[in-house]
Amino acid sequence: EFETEVLYHDQLFVAAGSQNHWTRKARVNLADLLDGPWLLTPRDSESGRLAAEAFRTSGLNVPRANIVTSSLQLHNHLLENGPFLSILPASILPPLTKNSSLRTVAVSLPIQAGPVGIIRLRSRRLSSAAQLFIEITRLLTGSIQANPA
Repeated sequence: EFETEVLYHDQLFVAAGSQNHWTRKARVNLADLLDGPWLLTPRDSESGRLAAEAFRTSGLNVPRANIVTSSLQLHNHLLENGPFLSILPASILPPLTKNSSLRTVAVSLPIQAGPVGIIRLRSRRLSSAAQLFIEITRLLTGSIQANPA
């Protein structure tokens, strides 16, 4: 009944503001960050579930979040301007450019965020706009797959 197409596999990162001291360390263990000021998404969200799974898979307790929010704008604003750490999939991080106020922390996470793709009904004919959207999405996500973060 459904047709699925995986476009790429998302990656998880520990992110922090560019002024956070953890972003300047060459190598960090996840256990070192347990007592840090965490900014997380709700545990019943996909990002929250993945963050909890990253700690549990590492044999660690999930740290107590100082702030929990489901607002991406508030989350990124607090992360950029505060002392916080967060675990996020690359697909929802703003572009991490040289001028970005976010950086990734050099910590290896034991899990990935999972596949991102297109799911559609086999029996439904796509409109021209939907076909164009899918073609452009394939092109854009092809560059993600070719150049993982």
